[in-house]
Amino acid sequence: MGLRQNSSKSATNSIKVVFPDIGYPLKIYPLKKWIYENNHTQSYIARYLGYAPEEFKRKLKEKEIFYEFDIRRLVYLMGARNAFNVIYFPTKGIRQKVWDEVFGRYEEQEEKLNE
Repeated sequence: MGLRQNSSKSATNSIKVVFPDIGYPLKIYPLKKWIYENNHTQSYIARYLGYAPEEFKRKLKEKEIFYEFDIRRLVYLMGARNAFNVIYFPTKGIRQKVWDEVFGRYEEQEEKLNE
């Protein structure tokens, strides 16, 4: 299994642990950058998440919350590290907690394999 797949699995398994009931908004510019660097469109991402393109663009513009299902889908599409970079976390502490929960275990496993 590749790095992207391993980290995506780890991320989706850990989402329940670190995901609040209310959800997270997304960062517009890092998301747009990823979309265009990967030859996608906002309309494609909107449909992938189950939104009409206009609704998706409005949610981004108004910094509305994306829920666990949306984040999980983004992780599968973008890979865990890319998805992590487009999620807006309200505090550095929450961001660090999510990072440790999602990537800390994977990095520990990778270090053990390299020993």
